[in-house]
Amino acid sequence: MRGDALMEDFIGKLKRTINKGISTVSEKSSYILETARIRGQIARLEDERNELLQILGSNVYHTYKDGALDEQFIAEKCDEISALELEIMKKTAELQELTAQQQTTPVVECTCGAKLQPGVNFCPNCGHRVAVETASDMERCICGAEIPPGSKFCPNCGRPLDE
Repeated sequence: MRGDALMEDFIGKLKRTINKGISTVSEKSSYILETARIRGQIARLEDERNELLQILGSNVYHTYKDGALDEQFIAEKCDEISALELEIMKKTAELQELTAQQQTTPVVECTCGAKLQPGVNFCPNCGHRVAVETASDMERCICGAEIPPGSKFCPNCGRPLDE
């Protein structure tokens, strides 16, 4: 009988360890997929920009060579290139924000030890209800930002919280 209890304990620990790994893999894979999607968008925008630069350069060279620059064409292509560069900057900032968020997102663990993804209400390992802080539970700075417990300064505006 004691051997059966030891085996059940071993299997239970093994199951919890596997579930912790699955939770971590799930969280990391969603981050990897999102960053890959954004990187793909950036690459497509850069390809489009490079194509426009080649078209512009070719046009400038040929029209200059012929002695008749098409200033309207040049201005239109420059505007298109500028718009693409702005989109590339936005996507790059989005990628940096996602990466920073991934690095600063605290790992929440259930009482069973499983790592939990943000926003879950129940542990996928043991089914335990996860305590969720609502916005009304969070202290707010006068700038409107939520203040994490134990903070001395506002994470949004930097205002000391003892004011």
